[in-house]
Amino acid sequence: MSDTRPGQSFGLFPRLAIAFVAVALAAIVVVALLTFAAARAQIASFAESSRTSTAEFIGAALESAYAEAGDWREADLTPAVTLAAAAPATLQIVATDGTVVADPGLAMNNMMASMHGGDAGPLGDPRPVSLSVDGAPIGTATLRFPADELPGGEAQLLAALGRTALLSAVVAALVALVAALLVAQRITRPLRTLATAARRFGAGDPAARVDAVAAGEIGEVGAAFNRMADVLARRARQQRELAGTVAHELRTPTAILQASLEALLDGVEQPSTEQLASLHDEVLRLQRNIADLESLSAAEAAELTLMLATTNLASVATGAASALAPQFASGDVTLRTVLQDVDVQADADRLRQVVTNLLANALKFTPAGGDVTLSTRARDGDAELSVADTGVGIPADDQERVFERFWRGRNAEGVGGRGVGLAIVVELVRAHGGAVTVISQVGRGSTFFVRLPRSR
Repeated sequence: MSDTRPGQSFGLFPRLAIAFVAVALAAIVVVALLTFAAARAQIASFAESSRTSTAEFIGAALESAYAEAGDWREADLTPAVTLAAAAPATLQIVATDGTVVADPGLAMNNMMASMHGGDAGPLGDPRPVSLSVDGAPIGTATLRFPADELPGGEAQLLAALGRTALLSAVVAALVALVAALLVAQRITRPLRTLATAARRFGAGDPAARVDAVAAGEIGEVGAAFNRMADVLARRARQQRELAGTVAHELRTPTAILQASLEALLDGVEQPSTEQLASLHDEVLRLQRNIADLESLSAAEAAELTLMLATTNLASVATGAASALAPQFASGDVTLRTVLQDVDVQADADRLRQVVTNLLANALKFTPAGGDVTLSTRARDGDAELSVADTGVGIPADDQERVFERFWRGRNAEGVGGRGVGLAIVVELVRAHGGAVTVISQVGRGSTFFVRLPRSR
Protein backbone atom coordinates (compact mmCIF):
# COMPACT_ATOMS: atom_id res chain seq x y z
CA MET A 1 0.00 0.00 0.00
CA SER A 2 1.15 3.49 -0.56
CA ASP A 3 0.53 4.65 2.99
CA THR A 4 3.41 3.80 5.28
CA ARG A 5 2.79 2.41 8.75
CA PRO A 6 5.12 1.47 11.60
CA GLY A 7 7.11 -1.59 10.62
CA GLN A 8 6.05 -1.25 6.98
CA SER A 9 8.76 -0.88 4.36
CA PHE A 10 8.53 0.57 0.89
CA GLY A 11 4.91 0.45 -0.25
CA LEU A 12 3.49 -1.51 -3.17
CA PHE A 13 2.55 1.60 -5.18
CA PRO A 14 6.11 3.03 -5.47
CA ARG A 15 7.55 -0.43 -6.02
CA LEU A 16 5.16 -1.11 -8.88
CA ALA A 17 5.78 2.32 -10.38
CA ILE A 18 9.57 1.92 -10.15
CA ALA A 19 9.38 -1.58 -11.61
CA PHE A 20 7.24 -0.45 -14.55
CA VAL A 21 9.47 2.56 -15.23
CA ALA A 22 12.63 0.45 -14.95
CA VAL A 23 11.30 -2.10 -17.44
CA ALA A 24 10.16 0.66 -19.79
CA LEU A 25 13.50 2.48 -19.56
CA ALA A 26 15.42 -0.72 -20.15
CA ALA A 27 13.34 -1.41 -23.25
CA ILE A 28 13.74 2.19 -24.47
CA VAL A 29 17.55 2.13 -23.95
CA VAL A 30 17.90 -1.21 -25.73
CA VAL A 31 15.77 -0.04 -28.66
CA ALA A 32 17.63 3.29 -28.84
CA LEU A 33 21.04 1.60 -28.78
CA LEU A 34 20.05 -0.93 -31.40
CA THR A 35 18.54 1.80 -33.58
CA PHE A 36 21.61 4.02 -33.19
CA ALA A 37 23.95 1.12 -33.98
CA ALA A 38 21.94 0.17 -37.06
CA ALA A 39 21.86 3.80 -38.25
CA ARG A 40 25.60 4.17 -37.68
CA ALA A 41 26.25 1.00 -39.68
CA GLN A 42 24.02 2.20 -42.52
CA ILE A 43 25.63 5.67 -42.59
CA ALA A 44 29.12 4.14 -42.47
CA SER A 45 28.19 1.88 -45.38
CA PHE A 46 26.85 4.87 -47.27
CA ALA A 47 30.04 6.87 -46.54
CA GLU A 48 32.22 4.01 -47.77
CA SER A 49 30.17 3.73 -50.93
CA SER A 50 30.42 7.51 -51.38
CA ARG A 51 34.23 7.46 -51.03
CA THR A 52 34.48 4.64 -53.55
CA SER A 53 32.35 6.62 -55.98
CA THR A 54 34.45 9.75 -55.34
CA ALA A 55 37.66 7.86 -56.11
CA GLU A 56 36.20 6.51 -59.33
CA PHE A 57 34.91 9.98 -60.31
CA ILE A 58 38.36 11.56 -59.69
CA GLY A 59 39.98 8.79 -61.70
CA ALA A 60 37.61 9.48 -64.60
CA ALA A 61 38.41 13.22 -64.42
CA LEU A 62 42.15 12.51 -64.57
CA GLU A 63 41.72 10.17 -67.54
CA SER A 64 39.68 12.84 -69.36
CA ALA A 65 42.33 15.50 -68.66
CA TYR A 66 45.11 13.22 -69.92
CA ALA A 67 43.15 12.30 -73.04
CA GLU A 68 42.61 15.97 -73.91
CA ALA A 69 46.28 17.00 -73.31
CA GLY A 70 47.97 13.87 -74.65
CA ASP A 71 50.40 13.67 -71.72
CA TRP A 72 50.67 14.52 -68.03
CA ARG A 73 52.73 17.68 -68.51
CA GLU A 74 49.95 19.50 -70.38
CA ALA A 75 47.04 17.90 -68.52
CA ASP A 76 44.82 20.21 -66.43
CA LEU A 77 44.75 18.55 -63.00
CA THR A 78 42.91 21.37 -61.22
CA PRO A 79 39.39 19.85 -61.40
CA ALA A 80 40.61 16.50 -59.98
CA VAL A 81 42.66 18.16 -57.24
CA THR A 82 39.70 20.37 -56.29
CA LEU A 83 37.37 17.32 -56.12
CA ALA A 84 39.89 15.48 -53.94
CA ALA A 85 40.22 18.42 -51.56
CA ALA A 86 36.41 18.72 -51.36
CA ALA A 87 36.01 15.00 -50.59
CA PRO A 88 38.23 15.58 -48.48
CA ALA A 89 41.16 13.43 -49.55
CA THR A 90 44.81 13.83 -50.55
CA LEU A 91 45.69 12.96 -54.13
CA GLN A 92 48.94 11.55 -55.51
CA ILE A 93 49.37 10.85 -59.26
CA VAL A 94 52.18 8.63 -60.49
CA ALA A 95 52.79 8.01 -64.21
CA THR A 96 53.49 4.55 -65.56
CA ASP A 97 57.23 5.34 -65.66
CA GLY A 98 57.21 6.16 -61.95
CA THR A 99 57.22 9.94 -62.35
CA VAL A 100 55.22 11.71 -59.63
CA VAL A 101 52.81 13.92 -61.52
CA ALA A 102 51.10 15.35 -58.40
CA ASP A 103 52.06 14.97 -54.75
CA PRO A 104 49.79 15.56 -51.70
CA GLY A 105 52.00 18.19 -50.21
CA LEU A 106 51.41 21.07 -47.85
CA ALA A 107 49.35 23.03 -50.37
CA MET A 108 46.74 20.30 -50.67
CA ASN A 109 46.56 19.81 -46.91
CA ASN A 110 46.02 23.54 -46.52
CA MET A 111 43.24 23.44 -49.14
CA MET A 112 41.50 20.56 -47.27
CA ALA A 113 41.82 22.40 -43.99
CA SER A 114 40.45 25.66 -45.40
CA MET A 115 37.49 23.92 -47.05
CA HIS A 116 36.51 21.83 -43.99
CA GLY A 117 37.76 23.98 -41.12
CA GLY A 118 40.72 23.19 -38.92
CA ASP A 119 43.37 20.56 -39.34
CA ALA A 120 42.68 17.77 -41.80
CA GLY A 121 43.81 15.32 -39.14
CA PRO A 122 45.32 11.85 -39.63
CA LEU A 123 44.73 10.08 -42.92
CA GLY A 124 43.49 6.61 -43.58
CA ASP A 125 44.84 3.83 -45.79
CA PRO A 126 45.73 4.62 -49.45
CA ARG A 127 43.09 3.92 -52.10
CA PRO A 128 44.86 3.34 -55.48
CA VAL A 129 42.90 3.92 -58.69
CA SER A 130 44.35 2.56 -61.94
CA LEU A 131 44.21 5.09 -64.81
CA SER A 132 44.00 4.20 -68.51
CA VAL A 133 43.08 5.83 -71.84
CA ASP A 134 41.80 3.69 -74.70
CA GLY A 135 42.86 0.61 -72.76
CA ALA A 136 46.45 1.77 -72.32
CA PRO A 137 47.58 2.38 -68.71
CA ILE A 138 48.69 5.95 -68.05
CA GLY A 139 49.43 5.76 -64.30
CA THR A 140 47.91 5.42 -60.82
CA ALA A 141 46.02 7.91 -58.68
CA THR A 142 46.22 7.28 -54.92
CA LEU A 143 43.68 8.90 -52.57
CA ARG A 144 43.83 9.02 -48.79
CA PHE A 145 40.68 10.01 -46.92
CA PRO A 146 40.68 11.09 -43.24
CA ALA A 147 41.12 8.25 -40.81
CA ASP A 148 37.66 8.97 -39.26
CA GLU A 149 35.12 6.32 -40.21
CA LEU A 150 32.59 8.97 -41.16
CA PRO A 151 33.14 12.18 -43.05
CA GLY A 152 31.84 15.48 -41.67
CA GLY A 153 28.37 15.45 -43.21
CA GLU A 154 27.66 11.86 -42.27
CA ALA A 155 29.04 12.45 -38.77
CA GLN A 156 26.73 15.41 -38.33
CA LEU A 157 23.79 13.31 -39.54
CA LEU A 158 24.66 10.59 -37.06
CA ALA A 159 24.97 13.13 -34.25
CA ALA A 160 21.54 14.54 -35.17
CA LEU A 161 20.08 11.03 -35.11
CA GLY A 162 21.66 10.48 -31.70
CA ARG A 163 20.11 13.64 -30.33
CA THR A 164 16.73 12.68 -31.81
CA ALA A 165 16.98 9.19 -30.28
CA LEU A 166 17.90 10.70 -26.89
CA LEU A 167 14.99 13.11 -27.03
CA SER A 168 12.65 10.30 -28.07
CA ALA A 169 13.93 8.18 -25.18
CA VAL A 170 13.28 11.00 -22.71
CA VAL A 171 9.74 11.53 -24.05
CA ALA A 172 9.06 7.79 -24.03
CA ALA A 173 10.39 7.55 -20.46
CA LEU A 174 8.04 10.32 -19.34
CA VAL A 175 5.12 8.59 -21.06
CA ALA A 176 6.15 5.30 -19.44
CA LEU A 177 6.33 7.02 -16.04
CA VAL A 178 2.81 8.43 -16.40
CA ALA A 179 1.49 5.06 -17.61
CA ALA A 180 3.28 3.26 -14.76
CA LEU A 181 1.77 5.61 -12.19
CA LEU A 182 -1.72 5.11 -13.63
CA VAL A 183 -1.38 1.31 -13.76
CA ALA A 184 0.13 1.13 -10.27
CA GLN A 185 -2.65 3.36 -8.97
CA ARG A 186 -5.26 1.16 -10.64
CA ILE A 187 -3.77 -1.95 -9.05
CA THR A 188 -3.17 -0.56 -5.57
CA ARG A 189 -6.38 1.46 -5.15
CA PRO A 190 -8.63 -1.62 -4.70
CA LEU A 191 -6.01 -3.16 -2.42
CA ARG A 192 -5.99 -0.01 -0.28
CA THR A 193 -9.78 -0.15 -0.17
CA LEU A 194 -9.62 -3.79 0.91
CA ALA A 195 -7.01 -3.00 3.57
CA THR A 196 -9.13 -0.16 4.93
CA ALA A 197 -12.18 -2.44 5.16
CA ALA A 198 -10.08 -5.13 6.87
CA ARG A 199 -8.78 -2.62 9.44
CA ARG A 200 -12.32 -1.37 10.10
CA PHE A 201 -13.58 -4.92 10.53
CA GLY A 202 -10.68 -5.76 12.84
CA ALA A 203 -11.41 -2.62 14.87
CA GLY A 204 -14.94 -3.86 15.56
CA ASP A 205 -17.05 -2.58 12.67
CA PRO A 206 -19.12 -5.64 11.63
CA ALA A 207 -20.61 -3.75 8.65
CA ALA A 208 -17.22 -3.14 7.00
CA ARG A 209 -17.35 -4.50 3.44
CA VAL A 210 -15.80 -3.71 0.07
CA ASP A 211 -17.72 -2.92 -3.08
CA ALA A 212 -16.85 -4.51 -6.42
CA VAL A 213 -13.28 -3.12 -6.26
CA ALA A 214 -12.00 -4.62 -9.52
CA ALA A 215 -12.35 -7.45 -11.96
CA GLY A 216 -10.19 -10.56 -12.03
CA GLU A 217 -8.14 -11.89 -9.12
CA ILE A 218 -8.29 -8.69 -7.05
CA GLY A 219 -12.09 -8.71 -7.35
CA GLU A 220 -12.09 -12.34 -6.19
CA VAL A 221 -10.05 -11.34 -3.14
CA GLY A 222 -12.61 -8.62 -2.34
CA ALA A 223 -15.50 -11.06 -2.72
CA ALA A 224 -13.69 -13.58 -0.50
CA PHE A 225 -13.21 -10.89 2.14
CA ASN A 226 -16.92 -10.05 2.06
CA ARG A 227 -17.82 -13.72 2.42
CA MET A 228 -15.41 -14.09 5.34
CA ALA A 229 -16.79 -10.96 7.00
CA ASP A 230 -20.36 -12.26 6.56
CA VAL A 231 -19.45 -15.57 8.18
CA LEU A 232 -17.64 -13.92 11.09
CA ALA A 233 -20.48 -11.43 11.61
CA ARG A 234 -23.00 -14.26 11.59
CA ARG A 235 -20.90 -16.18 14.11
CA ALA A 236 -20.68 -13.15 16.38
CA ARG A 237 -24.43 -12.60 16.10
CA GLN A 238 -25.09 -16.26 16.87
CA GLN A 239 -22.89 -16.06 19.94
CA ARG A 240 -24.75 -13.01 21.21
CA GLU A 241 -28.09 -14.65 20.53
CA LEU A 242 -26.97 -17.86 22.21
CA ALA A 243 -25.86 -15.96 25.29
CA GLY A 244 -29.25 -14.24 25.46
CA THR A 245 -31.07 -17.51 24.90
CA VAL A 246 -29.11 -19.28 27.61
CA ALA A 247 -29.90 -16.53 30.09
CA HIS A 248 -33.59 -16.59 29.13
CA GLU A 249 -34.00 -20.36 29.26
CA LEU A 250 -32.13 -20.84 32.52
CA ARG A 251 -33.57 -17.86 34.40
CA THR A 252 -37.01 -19.36 35.17
CA PRO A 253 -35.99 -22.78 36.56
CA THR A 254 -33.10 -21.32 38.55
CA ALA A 255 -35.42 -18.66 40.01
CA ILE A 256 -37.88 -21.38 41.06
CA LEU A 257 -35.08 -23.44 42.59
CA GLN A 258 -33.68 -20.41 44.41
CA ALA A 259 -37.06 -19.36 45.84
CA SER A 260 -37.95 -22.88 46.98
CA LEU A 261 -34.58 -23.56 48.55
CA GLU A 262 -34.55 -20.20 50.35
CA ALA A 263 -38.03 -20.94 51.74
CA LEU A 264 -36.77 -24.29 53.07
CA LEU A 265 -33.63 -22.74 54.53
CA ASP A 266 -35.60 -19.95 56.24
CA GLY A 267 -38.08 -22.43 57.71
CA VAL A 268 -40.99 -20.86 55.90
CA GLU A 269 -41.84 -24.25 54.38
CA GLN A 270 -41.11 -27.75 55.55
CA PRO A 271 -39.59 -30.28 53.16
CA SER A 272 -42.19 -32.54 51.63
CA THR A 273 -42.18 -35.25 49.00
CA GLU A 274 -44.23 -33.09 46.68
CA GLN A 275 -41.91 -30.10 47.06
CA LEU A 276 -38.79 -32.19 46.52
CA ALA A 277 -40.39 -33.75 43.45
CA SER A 278 -41.12 -30.27 42.10
CA LEU A 279 -37.51 -29.25 42.68
CA HIS A 280 -36.39 -32.42 40.93
CA ASP A 281 -38.61 -31.56 37.96
CA GLU A 282 -36.99 -28.15 37.73
CA VAL A 283 -33.54 -29.77 37.74
CA LEU A 284 -34.63 -32.09 34.94
CA ARG A 285 -35.95 -29.04 33.07
CA LEU A 286 -32.57 -27.39 33.46
CA GLN A 287 -30.85 -30.48 32.12
CA ARG A 288 -33.18 -30.62 29.10
CA ASN A 289 -32.55 -26.95 28.38
CA ILE A 290 -28.80 -27.45 28.60
CA ALA A 291 -29.02 -30.49 26.31
CA ASP A 292 -31.05 -28.50 23.77
CA LEU A 293 -28.56 -25.63 23.90
CA GLU A 294 -25.68 -28.06 23.37
CA SER A 295 -27.46 -29.57 20.36
CA LEU A 296 -28.16 -26.15 18.87
CA SER A 297 -24.58 -24.99 19.43
CA ALA A 298 -23.25 -28.17 17.81
CA ALA A 299 -25.58 -27.65 14.83
CA GLU A 300 -24.41 -24.08 14.34
CA ALA A 301 -20.79 -25.25 14.30
CA ALA A 302 -21.55 -28.34 12.20
CA GLU A 303 -19.87 -26.95 9.07
CA LEU A 304 -16.61 -27.14 11.00
CA THR A 305 -17.01 -30.79 12.01
CA LEU A 306 -18.92 -32.48 9.19
CA MET A 307 -17.62 -35.92 8.16
CA LEU A 308 -18.68 -35.79 4.53
CA ALA A 309 -19.08 -38.95 2.46
CA THR A 310 -21.32 -40.22 -0.32
CA THR A 311 -24.55 -41.06 1.50
CA ASN A 312 -27.81 -42.60 0.31
CA LEU A 313 -30.55 -40.24 1.46
CA ALA A 314 -33.21 -42.96 1.34
CA SER A 315 -31.15 -45.19 3.66
CA VAL A 316 -30.74 -42.38 6.20
CA ALA A 317 -34.48 -41.67 6.05
CA THR A 318 -35.28 -45.37 6.56
CA GLY A 319 -33.09 -45.53 9.67
CA ALA A 320 -34.68 -42.45 11.22
CA ALA A 321 -38.22 -43.68 10.44
CA SER A 322 -37.51 -47.10 11.97
CA ALA A 323 -36.18 -45.53 15.18
CA LEU A 324 -39.32 -43.40 15.62
CA ALA A 325 -41.82 -46.06 14.53
CA PRO A 326 -42.79 -47.02 18.14
CA GLN A 327 -43.56 -43.37 19.01
CA PHE A 328 -45.75 -43.02 15.92
CA ALA A 329 -47.55 -46.25 16.85
CA SER A 330 -48.17 -45.08 20.44
CA GLY A 331 -49.52 -41.78 19.15
CA ASP A 332 -51.82 -43.53 16.65
CA VAL A 333 -50.19 -41.64 13.75
CA THR A 334 -49.49 -43.53 10.52
CA LEU A 335 -45.95 -43.08 9.17
CA ARG A 336 -45.66 -43.68 5.44
CA THR A 337 -42.44 -43.71 3.38
CA VAL A 338 -42.04 -43.05 -0.32
CA LEU A 339 -38.29 -43.36 -0.80
CA GLN A 340 -36.25 -43.07 -3.98
CA ASP A 341 -32.52 -43.80 -3.87
CA VAL A 342 -30.51 -40.61 -4.32
CA ASP A 343 -26.93 -39.98 -3.20
CA VAL A 344 -25.73 -36.82 -1.45
CA GLN A 345 -22.37 -35.71 -0.09
CA ALA A 346 -23.21 -35.51 3.60
CA ASP A 347 -22.44 -36.45 7.18
CA ALA A 348 -24.79 -39.41 7.70
CA ASP A 349 -25.20 -38.85 11.47
CA ARG A 350 -26.00 -35.14 11.07
CA LEU A 351 -28.38 -35.91 8.21
CA ARG A 352 -30.17 -38.50 10.33
CA GLN A 353 -30.59 -35.86 13.02
CA VAL A 354 -32.28 -33.63 10.42
CA VAL A 355 -34.76 -36.36 9.46
CA THR A 356 -35.37 -37.30 13.10
CA ASN A 357 -36.14 -33.71 14.11
CA LEU A 358 -38.52 -33.23 11.16
CA LEU A 359 -40.38 -36.46 11.94
CA ALA A 360 -40.55 -35.64 15.66
CA ASN A 361 -41.92 -32.20 14.86
CA ALA A 362 -44.56 -33.68 12.54
CA LEU A 363 -45.56 -36.22 15.19
CA LYS A 364 -46.04 -33.50 17.85
CA PHE A 365 -48.44 -31.51 15.70
CA THR A 366 -50.39 -34.38 14.09
CA PRO A 367 -53.44 -35.60 16.06
CA ALA A 368 -54.27 -39.26 16.55
CA GLY A 369 -55.51 -40.88 13.37
CA GLY A 370 -53.43 -38.57 11.19
CA ASP A 371 -50.74 -39.38 8.66
CA VAL A 372 -47.07 -38.39 8.17
CA THR A 373 -45.37 -39.12 4.85
CA LEU A 374 -41.59 -39.24 4.51
CA SER A 375 -40.30 -38.97 0.93
CA THR A 376 -36.97 -38.75 -0.90
CA ARG A 377 -36.40 -38.12 -4.59
CA ALA A 378 -34.15 -36.47 -7.16
CA ARG A 379 -35.42 -33.10 -8.37
CA ASP A 380 -33.88 -30.54 -10.76
CA GLY A 381 -30.38 -31.84 -10.22
CA ASP A 382 -30.69 -31.85 -6.40
CA ALA A 383 -31.81 -34.33 -3.79
CA GLU A 384 -35.07 -33.55 -2.00
CA LEU A 385 -36.39 -34.92 1.29
CA SER A 386 -39.89 -33.99 2.42
CA VAL A 387 -41.97 -34.63 5.55
CA ALA A 388 -45.70 -34.02 5.05
CA ASP A 389 -48.22 -34.24 7.89
CA THR A 390 -51.97 -33.84 8.30
CA GLY A 391 -51.59 -31.85 11.49
CA VAL A 392 -52.84 -28.47 12.69
CA GLY A 393 -50.85 -26.46 10.15
CA ILE A 394 -49.00 -23.17 10.59
CA PRO A 395 -50.62 -19.74 10.17
CA ALA A 396 -49.21 -17.78 7.25
CA ASP A 397 -47.78 -15.01 9.42
CA ASP A 398 -45.97 -17.58 11.60
CA GLN A 399 -44.30 -19.49 8.78
CA GLU A 400 -41.41 -17.03 8.44
CA ARG A 401 -40.51 -17.49 12.12
CA VAL A 402 -40.99 -21.23 12.40
CA PHE A 403 -37.23 -21.88 12.05
CA GLU A 404 -36.17 -19.37 14.71
CA ARG A 405 -34.60 -20.83 17.82
CA PHE A 406 -36.89 -21.20 20.84
CA TRP A 407 -39.83 -19.77 18.92
CA ARG A 408 -43.18 -21.43 19.51
CA GLY A 409 -46.20 -20.47 17.47
CA ARG A 410 -49.79 -20.03 18.47
CA ASN A 411 -50.60 -23.64 17.55
CA ALA A 412 -47.83 -24.94 19.86
CA GLU A 413 -49.80 -24.41 23.08
CA GLY A 414 -50.03 -27.65 24.99
CA VAL A 415 -47.35 -29.27 22.82
CA GLY A 416 -44.04 -30.27 24.39
CA GLY A 417 -40.62 -29.07 23.28
CA ARG A 418 -38.60 -25.90 23.53
CA GLY A 419 -38.54 -24.76 19.91
CA VAL A 420 -35.00 -25.77 18.93
CA GLY A 421 -35.65 -28.80 16.71
CA LEU A 422 -36.31 -26.89 13.49
CA ALA A 423 -33.53 -24.38 14.26
CA ILE A 424 -31.13 -27.34 14.46
CA VAL A 425 -32.50 -28.63 11.13
CA VAL A 426 -31.83 -25.30 9.41
CA GLU A 427 -28.26 -25.04 10.73
CA LEU A 428 -27.37 -28.62 9.77
CA VAL A 429 -28.88 -28.35 6.29
CA ARG A 430 -27.17 -24.99 5.71
CA ALA A 431 -23.85 -26.55 6.75
CA HIS A 432 -24.39 -29.13 3.98
CA GLY A 433 -24.98 -26.39 1.40
CA GLY A 434 -28.73 -26.98 1.28
CA ALA A 435 -31.94 -25.17 2.15
CA VAL A 436 -35.14 -25.82 4.12
CA THR A 437 -38.60 -24.53 3.17
CA VAL A 438 -42.14 -25.12 4.39
CA ILE A 439 -45.60 -25.07 2.86
CA SER A 440 -48.48 -25.13 5.31
CA GLN A 441 -52.22 -24.57 5.54
CA VAL A 442 -54.03 -24.25 8.84
CA GLY A 443 -56.23 -27.28 9.53
CA ARG A 444 -54.73 -29.32 6.67
CA GLY A 445 -51.12 -29.83 7.68
CA SER A 446 -47.57 -28.84 6.75
CA THR A 447 -44.87 -30.09 4.41
CA PHE A 448 -41.19 -29.40 5.09
CA PHE A 449 -38.77 -29.67 2.18
CA VAL A 450 -35.01 -30.19 2.44
CA ARG A 451 -32.97 -29.59 -0.74
CA LEU A 452 -29.38 -30.88 -0.83
CA PRO A 453 -26.78 -30.95 -3.62
CA ARG A 454 -26.56 -34.40 -5.20
CA SER A 455 -23.32 -36.33 -5.08
CA ARG A 456 -21.62 -36.25 -8.52
